[in-house]
Amino acid sequence: IGDGYIYHKYSKYIIGVVGNPRTDEVYFFKIQKLINDLFNLQTSFKQRGRGLRLVFNSKGLFHFLTEVLKIPYGKVKGISVTIPSFFLNDKIIETAVLRGIFDTDGSIFCSNKKGASNYPCIELTTTSQLLAHQVSLILRKLKFKVAKIRIYQYKHSKLLSYKVSLYGKGNMVKWY
Repeated sequence: IGDGYIYHKYSKYIIGVVGNPRTDEVYFFKIQKLINDLFNLQTSFKQRGRGLRLVFNSKGLFHFLTEVLKIPYGKVKGISVTIPSFFLNDKIIETAVLRGIFDTDGSIFCSNKKGASNYPCIELTTTSQLLAHQVSLILRKLKFKVAKIRIYQYKHSKLLSYKVSLYGKGNMVKWY
């Protein structure tokens, strides 16, 4: 959903995660160990442009992710990105999925509002309206006070973006 990808072409079944080489290296070593421990698969690091990629090949895991869990693969962008139904309706799994989505596409910041300096906000930005609505629904089920989804047009993008926001100290405390 965030910074991962699943790819298949000819006899290659590639699963990867993309990150920042300056800030994600330690995290990638943890993911590498987890993949090795869980699936006994070897991974490799590749630097491409400004991105760091952790990549591994597995036909079996590829088929499990795409056929059993129904996770889409290939060029999946914009409106087609959603949380697969397999991950819904279990509070622990939904919480873990939200954590992963916010780790890759979320932000935490403070702004100055009238009468409230350093007003906290946790925000997810996505080009998938469906994903924004799913995230908003899960946050509401978890008893967060979720603002109305805002639509935003970035100058550098043809796609609309959807922002799911949690404003205020109460949401910030609950989030942590």
